[in-house]
Amino acid sequence: MFGKMKDAARWGALEQKLRRVLAAKSVHKGASVRLSEIGGEERISIVLAESPDLDGAGAKALEAELNEAAGGIPVTLVVTLHKAAGTASEAPAPERVARGHDNPLALPQQGGPANANENVRARPAKQRPIGAKRVIAVASGKGGVGKSTIAARLAIALANQSKGRVGLLDLDIYGPSLPVMFDLEGVNPKVDEGQVIPLEAAGLSLMSIGFLVSEEKALAWRGPMVMGASKQLLDEVRWGPLDWLIIDTPPGTGDAHLTLLQRTRIDGAIIVTTPSPLALADMKRGATLFRQMEVPILGLVENMACLPDGSPSPFGDTLSDEDLAGAGMERLAQIPLDGGVAAPIGRARPEAGQAPFETLARTLSELDRFAERR
Repeated sequence: MFGKMKDAARWGALEQKLRRVLAAKSVHKGASVRLSEIGGEERISIVLAESPDLDGAGAKALEAELNEAAGGIPVTLVVTLHKAAGTASEAPAPERVARGHDNPLALPQQGGPANANENVRARPAKQRPIGAKRVIAVASGKGGVGKSTIAARLAIALANQSKGRVGLLDLDIYGPSLPVMFDLEGVNPKVDEGQVIPLEAAGLSLMSIGFLVSEEKALAWRGPMVMGASKQLLDEVRWGPLDWLIIDTPPGTGDAHLTLLQRTRIDGAIIVTTPSPLALADMKRGATLFRQMEVPILGLVENMACLPDGSPSPFGDTLSDEDLAGAGMERLAQIPLDGGVAAPIGRARPEAGQAPFETLARTLSELDRFAERR
């Protein structure tokens, strides 16, 4: 994200200016200030920590101050408001928030006004999606490293080995991959009382925004809409009991990641990279985000590490022990550059190229941190 900026010094000065505005209101601790660029337009997203001492009017005034300080770059302030016990009820949220940011997926709400969303707002921060015993995030600092393939085939391997019921959540809002990967394009899930029922394929429970939005529809959403959709995918899916929930995170370290890390109790993250020096550098930044949010790094999966016959990968030499030590993590698996791995999975469990993932699944399930939940 920041690599696209031509003037890092300008952004550094601007960030400090915005943080001074936050400090003046005593809401700077834990605040995330991010610059991004979509369609050539710069924008700034500022996410405050939970329970800031702001009411609705105060948040609106602060957002206006931040926009003035940003000098023309649009600023979106994301803040969770809490009312004190015994105080009068707050005024209803504006229509654009109630209809847009809270329910960007346009799920039908039953059993009263905004029934499901009211339940979501009442949930405490940092808990697993309802029914999930273990939650694993599969992440990287960039796209194009095969993260979705790793997440999907790891989930299948866990199901193959009878490690229990496995769910796979695609949290990529802009580029969902599960519909194509599992041959489920055009298949829509049922919605019951404001909750989405996952689709079933290859022995897994599956959910993706790609099942809810037409593939021809471009999602030109800003930060609050992305975060709202991420919340719905995390909170409004009726998984049922799951032994494992594997979350395929989007590329980079953006708004969907912030929502995931602020709301979800994650048991560990698997970081995916290729031997490319650029991918390794971006991977370190992605791992840093999870560490900052106190999510354990389970280890690294080196994808496209070699050719099927063991000869060197066209992406570069396999990562050395020094590379791993510099990244501060252990290698969980090496996956060859194999056409069988890259092929769409379809609705049945794959066989071609699956062997390394069976080993990865065993390694993951045997980690000490999961011993008490076997």
